[in-house]
Amino acid sequence: NLFGSVKNEIGQFITGLILTLMAFYMLIAFISFFTTGAADQSILENTASANMGVGNNIQNSTGALGAQLANFLINKCFGISSFFIVIFIGVAGLKLMRAYKVKLSKWFVSCSLLLVWFSIALGFMCGTAFAESHIIPGGMHGYNVSEWLTSQIGTPGVWILLLVTAILFAIYLSRETITLIRKMLHPNIPFDKFKAHKHFSPTEEKVFSDEEE
Repeated sequence: NLFGSVKNEIGQFITGLILTLMAFYMLIAFISFFTTGAADQSILENTASANMGVGNNIQNSTGALGAQLANFLINKCFGISSFFIVIFIGVAGLKLMRAYKVKLSKWFVSCSLLLVWFSIALGFMCGTAFAESHIIPGGMHGYNVSEWLTSQIGTPGVWILLLVTAILFAIYLSRETITLIRKMLHPNIPFDKFKAHKHFSPTEEKVFSDEEE
């Protein structure tokens, strides 16, 4: 049992190390893509293996593989929010290495929601503004989904949907969000009065009762 435990710990550490280094490689590829993507675009559009060999003239710091990966995830998929993929892989790697104690399921849900939300939000807000750029801020996923949503519920509906989902996610992260929203809706009441188990003074209770009437 002891040998099996040690073997399992070593396996987890190695897996975590690989994931952490992978996340670091992807981070460099993504950052480099912002500065070299324009120069690499014509090469990346032609995916023939011959163009990806030695002397391919790829400017990305991580080479042809990194340039293709960045172009696929950023432009073809989720846009700039693809950085959340890198964050989750890095966090998962650090957890497996037991460098940090984190709740991986919450990180997965949070990164996934932020990945999709920012992709759609950037696709909606930017639209075709970056048509001439080598970077699609929301990726094709964000652009296509935002276009479909706009056709179904209109521009005001998309803004409301984004706002509601952002608030729900903030509540998921912290219940203090509810207190903050209540304070924004009723700024003349002290912040701490909105927290759980707090009692309003007679004057404050009268304010609420007057408003209810």
